Amino acid sequence: MFSDIEAAFKSLASCLQTLRMYGQAHPLFEKSLDNAYAAFEDALAGRAEMVIGIVGEELAFEKEILFDLGRFLRPTILYLKERNIERLAFLRGLNREELSIFISFIGRPKEDFKGDLQVPLNLAGVGHINIGK
Repeated sequence: MFSDIEAAFKSLASCLQTLRMYGQAHPLFEKSLDNAYAAFEDALAGRAEMVIGIVGEELAFEKEILFDLGRFLRPTILYLKERNIERLAFLRGLNREELSIFISFIGRPKEDFKGDLQVPLNLAGVGHINIGK
């Protein structure tokens, strides 16, 4: 039922890991970003927005806790929580460039994540992703 949501979040986690290992200029990051963007296009095809929340150490979509996905992506969940990100909203109209900027943004050191996290995203031109607590 939520396989497209799970695929999108798994691809986001994979892309983030690829960024951290190889950097943004590496061809593997570009391929990973393409995969993530395709997964988000699929997930957003039938909905106006996709909101993922982190509840404790689990992922939630709508009223469902995605236990299996949470166990699989525990390191990514903890990584996001360290950066004060517990809510991610992806809106229809998301483009590849916005996703790339977003992944680069969350790939920064945790010390950079203070205050309203939405402001730097908006200033960077990301209008279809909202993050926060």
